[in-house]
Amino acid sequence: MVRVSEMQLSLLKENLRRAADPAAADGPRVRRPRAFRLTAPAISENDIEAGCVTILQLHGYWAVKLHAGVFKSLDGKRHVHGVKKGTPDYACLHEKHRGFLMEVKRPGGELSLEQQTEIRLLKLRYRLPIVVVESADELCKFLTQHERFTDSEGQ
Repeated sequence: MVRVSEMQLSLLKENLRRAADPAAADGPRVRRPRAFRLTAPAISENDIEAGCVTILQLHGYWAVKLHAGVFKSLDGKRHVHGVKKGTPDYACLHEKHRGFLMEVKRPGGELSLEQQTEIRLLKLRYRLPIVVVESADELCKFLTQHERFTDSEGQ
């Protein structure tokens, strides 16, 4: 035997009455209340980026956004060229620690072919430290190693 609460029984009776005579229905159909389910929103690349920039600022880094592409000025008379396509998102500079470049990806995000090529080129040509992060935790782990390495060099 199925147990039904008084509220569920009254909702069922009301819906049956409305279904029997749709013309006599004097308002919206009464719906059964749903169970509340709280689901976390998907984390976007912008969320991760904001968290990483905050962590960098707390560590004393100046995080500069590197915009890629060509942009038109507001008056439409000039075209401003950003960095080369595939360049990491941020240049991170510090008074004591060596600077590095940071590429932010959403969780599960993949580097494009241009990004892979440009990162490899920057590492080989300029010997720059470059980190690709999918979470703020990954950045914290990188900073722990990076700052320890530069502290041991005596810079």
